[in-house]
Amino acid sequence: GEGKYSEGKYDEGDEKGAEEGDEDEWVLPGMGQAAEDTLLTRVATFCSSGTFAQDMNDFVDAQCGAWADADQRKDSHADLGRWQSIHEEYLELFEEKLEGFVRRQGGDLAGLMEDCRGALQNKHGWLFEDENYAGFVNWMKSVLEYEHFHQMMVTAAKKQDNLSCTHK
Repeated sequence: GEGKYSEGKYDEGDEKGAEEGDEDEWVLPGMGQAAEDTLLTRVATFCSSGTFAQDMNDFVDAQCGAWADADQRKDSHADLGRWQSIHEEYLELFEEKLEGFVRRQGGDLAGLMEDCRGALQNKHGWLFEDENYAGFVNWMKSVLEYEHFHQMMVTAAKKQDNLSCTHK
């Protein structure tokens, strides 16, 4: 029998990018590597769509108030315990949202986190070049590096502060 991808857009032809107007498109090193179907690719796609992104953004919006003026106060280290516990909640949310998906893909969270660490250390390749994955890269960094999480929250708090100032 024939495989389910034996016809249509999965043809083995060499007409990649042969659609109208694409003839002079140039390719940077590393572009097009995302075609490799890895767990990391599927997770990055999953995280960039639907409720995952919304839930992560809602968490940041709900919690970033704790970081208001964090970069201007001399005593901000006093908040470190509270900030770290919010980071723990962030990790738990990230894992909770991903665990079911990762299992359904035949993987496990520990393996995924190793892949994420490796991708971050290499800092090149499709994950960083495709702007569709920018949100995923940001969440991943925030999960693996507290400093990145802290900066993300400070930035979100400033944005919220600016928005509330303009709506007075």
